[in-house]
Amino acid sequence: HSFYLQGVNNDYFADDESGAIGHAVSDDLLHWEELSPALKRGEKGCYDALDLWSGCAVEHDGKYYLYYSSRRDTDHLGNTISVAVSDDCVNWVKYENNPIIVPDKRFYCQDDIKTILTIEDSPVKNNAECRDLCVVRDEDNGLWWGFFAARKPADECSNTCCIGLARSYDLLHW
Repeated sequence: HSFYLQGVNNDYFADDESGAIGHAVSDDLLHWEELSPALKRGEKGCYDALDLWSGCAVEHDGKYYLYYSSRRDTDHLGNTISVAVSDDCVNWVKYENNPIIVPDKRFYCQDDIKTILTIEDSPVKNNAECRDLCVVRDEDNGLWWGFFAARKPADECSNTCCIGLARSYDLLHW
């Protein structure tokens, strides 16, 4: 199974599949069959109303967990991490308590803690970078570690990037 960013359209609500997480399967990693999108954006105003960004998928005890970066349409710069669950790795249901990882403002930028980033001499405010979750099993301790791209408050743009860390015992509560 391959999950990937599906065609991004500058008009977030142009069509139903723009900004979805695509899905393809292969038996040999050379020839791929395109399936229906694994996940589509939520309705306007929802926690995942903008383009969905991919993260990772894991299987545990016969269930599949597809983690993705979610963004509200009210705040284009704020990212959180959400999850969908499946019994067959094809039909996905978004978890009812999404988003599951929101940046902790003790450590990371969040809605009310912003960092100025300079892009081509133009200051841009950026807030909650919390995306691209990578989940790893810790068999020795019976838990899961989640590593994600984050941003911490700092005066210099080059000092804001960091890898966030979360842990879970059930893949849903972090």
